[in-house]
Amino acid sequence: MNRQTIQLIISLLVFVGLLVFLTSPTYQKLKLAQAELVRQQQELERTQNLVSVLDQLSSQFSSLSSDLEKVELSIPKKEDTPKLLVELPTLASQNGLVVSEIGFGDPTKREGYSSIPIRLSAKGSYLNLKSFLKAVEQNLRLLDVVSIGFGEDKGGQYDFGFSINTYYQ
Repeated sequence: MNRQTIQLIISLLVFVGLLVFLTSPTYQKLKLAQAELVRQQQELERTQNLVSVLDQLSSQFSSLSSDLEKVELSIPKKEDTPKLLVELPTLASQNGLVVSEIGFGDPTKREGYSSIPIRLSAKGSYLNLKSFLKAVEQNLRLLDVVSIGFGEDKGGQYDFGFSINTYYQ
């Protein structure tokens, strides 16, 4: 082998050695950066999953919140008899019954709720009675009609006596 070939081989080996020596730290940094990128992508995926779960929980909470509002309207936190004193005669008159008497009994406490007995006397036709009972059934405030008494027929008009229970928390 001649001298030039040996110098070329040595130069090539020196060049390759320098190239490896100079690029090795950059290559190591690149490997570390790739590992960090993989870690951050996993963290991003985990965060996105948590956000998705949080969104689902938030929508469930909103749904339950509206259900809770309905429950609070149907079973209020306090007696609120003045509202009932207006609401029941209004329901009756909207359905053709004429209220002659309304009375409230003493509240009865039970576990988690209390009930108030209501006595209501009214006059009207049988069709008025049916529409009143339908209105009571569809009313937001929970009202249980416990009993209905019928009086004499006076030209298509009956005397009705209602025993109704309502509830509060």
